[in-house]
Amino acid sequence: MPNLMKSLTNAIPAAFLTAILWYFINQFATQNGVGFLERQPWPINDMYVCIVIGAVFGIVSSLIALWFVDRRRQAMEAAAGMLGLTWRDAVDQNSLRIEGRLYIFRDWEAGTNLICGEFDGVDLKIFDLEKEWTSRSQSSSGGSSNDTHNEHQTIFLFALPEGVGVPIQMLRKNALGWLLDAIGFEGIEFHTNDSFASEEVKQTLQKFNDEYRVVQGHMTEQSARMSSSSPGILKESLAQLERRISFPLLMTLANGQRWSVEVCESHLAVWEHKTRQKPNSLANCLNEVTEIYQLFVDGSSSGPQMRLEVTGAAPIKMDAGISLFAPILAFGCLGMFLAFALFVPIFFLFVEDHPWLVFIWPFFGMAIMGGCIYFGTRFMKKRRKASGGSS
Repeated sequence: MPNLMKSLTNAIPAAFLTAILWYFINQFATQNGVGFLERQPWPINDMYVCIVIGAVFGIVSSLIALWFVDRRRQAMEAAAGMLGLTWRDAVDQNSLRIEGRLYIFRDWEAGTNLICGEFDGVDLKIFDLEKEWTSRSQSSSGGSSNDTHNEHQTIFLFALPEGVGVPIQMLRKNALGWLLDAIGFEGIEFHTNDSFASEEVKQTLQKFNDEYRVVQGHMTEQSARMSSSSPGILKESLAQLERRISFPLLMTLANGQRWSVEVCESHLAVWEHKTRQKPNSLANCLNEVTEIYQLFVDGSSSGPQMRLEVTGAAPIKMDAGISLFAPILAFGCLGMFLAFALFVPIFFLFVEDHPWLVFIWPFFGMAIMGGCIYFGTRFMKKRRKASGGSS
């Protein structure tokens, strides 16, 4: 009954939106006082019938969405039973009893389909996290509007033994990761100076450094004040990472599913960005995330004794100096002139037979400019690393 009432209430905004759209569309191409939609066949020419159709569409779409929600709820409950775990409909953030902060839980909107219990000797919680936040966008006319964004993903949450937690984020880079590199969001990288390390080991470390952004996670207020007042504590945090992060852990992340990991003082969270795991794949996912948890807890004692060296800055920061933006501007201008030089001959040679080429120019120019900025910023990043290493 509550779901039915919720679906019925969706009919009001759907009907209101339909009325507004019908009114404004009808104003176009008016002839002899008769609007555009009024000249169309029934039922489009009847505003009230269209409003009813819009209201019915709002109710039906809401019922379909609720059906999918209920279907996932039943599937997650069944999966919990198959794994010998317990299931609850919802979870509150305060009930997780997390010490410190996890960035992934910022903008928490709702936690649903909680599965908890012991798997392979480890206590864990699994739930669907819904995040919601509002951003302000600026229009070309000078006005501004607030845009609401939603994000859903399945979270695997483990409680850590006392003294093990080191605030850190190991986030899988998305398509715009190169842009963050370009504007100076440098993070932590892992290397080895072991002369006996195989080429496979070095390639795995390079793959991890290319695909993951590692930065210092949220700390408690007391730890943050101590870190900002003492550079020695920041150095100690890097040393903690050397003791806690092992090569088998980095290899598992680099070669496995697209997992992201965040750790605070008391818990470790694993998830795949913007992905809700299928209930029938939870067993395979649990094997992977449990291995990640165990490798983190075991630290450098897991696997072969290979000491990893941590380089980079622990807190995430941005270098916003002129030395940063000048190369971006230079490569952007280079891309603009290169796009012009490449497109002009093509345009004059083929425009008579293919006049639609004029519409290709904006996309062609943007692609060339974007490519120049991309390769240019990657070149500057490698050069920056080389100069930092040589010094």
